[in-house]
Amino acid sequence: MSADALLKIAGSGLNAQLARMNTIASNLANAPVVAGNAED
Repeated sequence: MSADALLKIAGSGLNAQLARMNTIASNLANAPVVAGNAED
């Protein structure tokens, strides 16, 4: 396997991890926010 292929695989994994971390950070930032309307 070439070095280019290895770097492409590693980069793909890092991008996936970044997406997971951004989702978790967004969920944590919005945790205290209550959704819905006032009548609920």
